[in-house]
Amino acid sequence: MRAGFTLIELLLTIAILGLAAGVAALALRAGESRAPHGWREQLLAARTRAITTGAAVTEVTDSVGRFTAYPSGLLIADSMPRLHLGPPAHAP
Repeated sequence: MRAGFTLIELLLTIAILGLAAGVAALALRAGESRAPHGWREQLLAARTRAITTGAAVTEVTDSVGRFTAYPSGLLIADSMPRLHLGPPAHAP
């Protein structure tokens, strides 16, 4: 008997590793798309959540500080750079 691996065994191993890498890449990409990437996206997400739920949403960020989003689309913060977010996506 010869020592070593057959071609089928090597191809099967490479296929399994490729499949595992693909699943891991998709999982990392999906997790990335759910999180806000910056303070503007975080403000917009809180504003949309407040409009959708009809309740005020308060959050704290490192860059903006503490802010509250209201169902009317209004944002109030302790200190915030000048920012135009546009009209609410869907006002109640």
